[in-house]
Amino acid sequence: MMGTQILNPNVSTNLVDVGSSVASVQIDQQLWHDPVDNPQLCLFTQMGNNRPWWNVFGADRGSHKHQGVDLLAIPETQAYACVSGTVVRSELATSIYGHVVTIRADSPDFVRSLKTDYKLAYPEHGELEAGKGWSDQGHFYFFYAHLLERSVKVGDPVTPKTPIGLTGTSSYGKSKDPHLHFEILCVERTTGTNMRVNPARYMKFKMPNQLTAEEIEYQKWVASKFWIGMKTK
Repeated sequence: MMGTQILNPNVSTNLVDVGSSVASVQIDQQLWHDPVDNPQLCLFTQMGNNRPWWNVFGADRGSHKHQGVDLLAIPETQAYACVSGTVVRSELATSIYGHVVTIRADSPDFVRSLKTDYKLAYPEHGELEAGKGWSDQGHFYFFYAHLLERSVKVGDPVTPKTPIGLTGTSSYGKSKDPHLHFEILCVERTTGTNMRVNPARYMKFKMPNQLTAEEIEYQKWVASKFWIGMKTK
């Protein structure tokens, strides 16, 4: 199953290939690759509620604000390095994130050049442009969480499209919204939304109003069952 979304046999088998990566349309693919192919915001929650705002950066989840974005990715979907950089973290975290990888970008100038004019889609639900202390004048760090397994180690150099692991549900178990939790930070580690930025400011992924009818049906199918992809080592 590696690198391929599992498809509903009743839905067109090319639906996960609809268009290429949204972010790669106007960006040199030798310099950038999306963290997963055809990235799109999860429409559903872990228990299958249709609540896309739950999955954006800063979303108010009661006890905390969401620290990244959740991009649809059934277990064993390939995750990629977005830019050239160095792996600075690769471990089974003791936090809620399970298997994680962090990459420090080699060229902050290039990442700065990606900045979009994204307008907040769900400010009424707490979505933020950036957390306290965010600065784009230093390093950029790309954080991947809930992986099933990691294929890079600390110190490894990566380039765009380098496989860094397979997506999973590590740390949160079975879910109707299997996803890659993805963050962009200006430091390697921090708490809350501090020193983080809304990833939509630097990459493009499909929001609910940008999904095709087939992609919406696919997300509904994914949310019709529980998925699990976990390893403990």
